[in-house]
Amino acid sequence: MVSNKRITISLISLFSVLAIGLGISYAYFSTKTLGNEGASNIDLKTADVELMFIDGPAVNLNDLAPGSTVTKTFRVENNNNSEYKYSVVWKSISNGFNNLNDLTYNISCIGYSDYEDKTVSSTTCPGLNTAYSPASSTTDVGIISEATIPSGDTQEYTVTFTISSSMPANTITSFGGVFGIVGGPVTVNHSFQ
Repeated sequence: MVSNKRITISLISLFSVLAIGLGISYAYFSTKTLGNEGASNIDLKTADVELMFIDGPAVNLNDLAPGSTVTKTFRVENNNNSEYKYSVVWKSISNGFNNLNDLTYNISCIGYSDYEDKTVSSTTCPGLNTAYSPASSTTDVGIISEATIPSGDTQEYTVTFTISSSMPANTITSFGGVFGIVGGPVTVNHSFQ
C-alpha cells in the first residue's frame, strides 16, 4: 500500500516536472503579440531578433477612396551574435475586396548596420515587387521567405498599399491583417502585377 502511494507520487512528480520543462522550453521559442494593437510601440522578440512596430502590427484599411495609398513601417533588429534567417508572414488576413486585383502592395527594405546613425549596411534585404492582396486566411501566409539579417543589423520595411483607381467609388471594401516573422522558410505564393 505504501509502495503504491510512493509510485503514484513519484509518477505525478515526474509528469509535473516534464510538463513544466516542456512549457518553459515552448515559451522560450514561441512568440505572441498581446495587448493593445494600437499602442505606439510594439516589440516582438525571439532568439534576440526583434520585430518592432511603430504603430502596432495590424493593418486596417477601411472605406478608402479609389487611388488611395497607405504605408506601414516595421523593423527587424538582430541582437544575436550571428546572422539570422527569418520569414515575413501575414499572421491573419481579412480581405473584403471582391476583386483581389483592386488592392496591391509592395515592400521596400533598407538595411542599416547602425540604425540610430542611419548607416546603411553593405548587405541588402529583400523587398517585394507589386503583388495583389491575398485572400482571407486564418493561417500564416508567406510574404518574404528566408530573409537574412547580419548580427547587429536592423532592417526597416516599408509596405505601401494601393487601392486601384479603376475600382468603383461606391464599393465599400475593407482589408485587415497582422504582420509577423517566423524563423526558417515559408511558402510564398504571390500574384504579381
